[in-house]
Amino acid sequence: DLQATDYLLKPVQPTRLRAALDRVRRLQATRQVPLPPADADADEAFWVKERREMVRIGFAEILWVEAEKDYVLLHTAARKHIMRATMAGIEKRLAQRRFLRVHRSALVNLAQVRAVLPQHNRAVVIQVGDDAFVPVGQSYLAVVAGQFPDLQAALTPNGK
Repeated sequence: DLQATDYLLKPVQPTRLRAALDRVRRLQATRQVPLPPADADADEAFWVKERREMVRIGFAEILWVEAEKDYVLLHTAARKHIMRATMAGIEKRLAQRRFLRVHRSALVNLAQVRAVLPQHNRAVVIQVGDDAFVPVGQSYLAVVAGQFPDLQAALTPNGK
């Protein structure tokens, strides 16, 4: 089930170990590593390792992206996918695809935005999908207001 190439019993004999390693090297030389399928929209997806397989996460499926230390979480309607990457790298890859950085640790898919909710003290929360609420960082308010012009009036006292 594990696709084992060989096994060794203790005490390990050097000749037996050498034979096992030679067998593995021969198999590696002939075996091709499975690659994600090459298709026309390969640039429109991330390939994420899930257990023992690579799973394709299309950019359109992503509701929002969240930074988590040395990883990012790709939030979709069905679940979260973890990927080792930086927010800067993800942002660069998604910049031309209608994703907007709204916080130092969050990007949102503009096509998935359901509501932009002004809060008290000039705070803003963006609803993506049915139940995700992403806070907007104070330093990103101007960028978000540029995407949602009606938001500027809601953020200024007395609409001025």
